Amino acid sequence: MKEKLHRIQKIESQEHSDYRGGIVLEYGRLAEDFHLHWHSYYELEYFLGGMGEEILNDTPLPVGAGIVHLISPSDFHELRVQTPLELVKICFNLSDLDPAVLDAVMHLRRQKRIELSPQVRALCDRLCEIALMEKEASDSAPHYADILRRLLETLLFTLAMQPIGTDSAPVAIEKKGTVRVALAYVQANFQRPLPLSEVAEYMHLSPSHFCRCFHEEMGVSFVSYVRALRMELAQRLLLHTDSEVTDICYEVGFSSVSSFSAAFRRHVGLSPTEYRRGARRAPSELERTPGYHITKGEKRV
Repeated sequence: MKEKLHRIQKIESQEHSDYRGGIVLEYGRLAEDFHLHWHSYYELEYFLGGMGEEILNDTPLPVGAGIVHLISPSDFHELRVQTPLELVKICFNLSDLDPAVLDAVMHLRRQKRIELSPQVRALCDRLCEIALMEKEASDSAPHYADILRRLLETLLFTLAMQPIGTDSAPVAIEKKGTVRVALAYVQANFQRPLPLSEVAEYMHLSPSHFCRCFHEEMGVSFVSYVRALRMELAQRLLLHTDSEVTDICYEVGFSSVSSFSAAFRRHVGLSPTEYRRGARRAPSELERTPGYHITKGEKRV
């Protein structure tokens, strides 16, 4: 991860977290703005107090008590503090979780931001309090990691079950989901060459059966989904960093610059260089660029 950050010149290269794998719980009080950054793991931010805004993929979002953000790999974000922010942060990889929880994570990944109801906020406060007490009492004990995982999974379920709007229903959480397990594997590996056959083998399915299941569940092909993930990350690296196009090509999982450039032009309608030159346009105009959002063409599940 350090090597990746050191190649990003517009973003401060220092580590912003002690994360080294597994599930890591942190509590903090932030009195100053936090620099623009990205990371290759998930980060659940639960704001307990204070006021400010988080710039998430160029979109300013107000933050304060009772707000939850799920930052996924490839999201760029920074925090701007108005009054000191108090928050709990949990860093994790999808591979750290029970597959039954993946529906909740995918639901929250699409929402990214949740404003908790008073009832859910009280429950989340209690879950975080228990987690912090366990961390203080026994974070080096063998059972701590399992306790923290269960608490995180409960928290994710709780957040996903809360309706987003007054007329919306909570997400239906499936106990089993072949595609959800595959999505976790893809999220962890899409920044390198990732053939369909490898994921199918990981799922103990034939390539044709896996391909059919994936398309039925997601509404897009496996190849299209992986390409969209790579294009999303490539666009953000082009906008927010000074990395060479060649470096970005390999960073997002392509094996040659020519194939990357061709795929980027098909997806976005511009070459990587043209897209970067257009970064001075207003964000609203950029968002009208074909393929700017990974959710374009996805089936809502």
